[in-house]
Amino acid sequence: MRYFFTLVIVAAISVLGTCAWATEPLHDGLIYGDKTGPIFPTECCWLKLPDSQALTAMRRDENCSAIGGPVGEYRYQDGKLWLIELRRCGGTVPIREVFPNLPSPAVAVWLTGDYIAKLNWLCHDKENRGVYELELHLHVSQGNVVSVSEQRRDRSDCK
Repeated sequence: MRYFFTLVIVAAISVLGTCAWATEPLHDGLIYGDKTGPIFPTECCWLKLPDSQALTAMRRDENCSAIGGPVGEYRYQDGKLWLIELRRCGGTVPIREVFPNLPSPAVAVWLTGDYIAKLNWLCHDKENRGVYELELHLHVSQGNVVSVSEQRRDRSDCK
């Protein structure tokens, strides 16, 4: 009987352990020079994309364990945020497939607000949070970067 309970406990721990690992959500991405990483609105979660029936259908039909897709891949260049492609679980999607009236790349004129980009992942800190070489705080108005501040870190912050 004791062997049976031990076996049940071990089985439960192994099942719970595998369930504890969740799929990382898809995040919008930013390319800045040779640096890359996720970009987030300061209030939460994902950058807005223009309305599109194709985008709505993709979101509805997405069969993926990671929430958040499709998401944008942006480039910060010449004082602007440019949408260069879309990403979903199955890979990349050309802009024109979802937004036929947008040029490719397209200045993200639909974006206004404050954003944080975390570029070039280095390691985890003592609290197991990601440490990035460069953190950009961007204030954007209709795709134009109005102001930007940088915070640099190095591997001394790693655990």
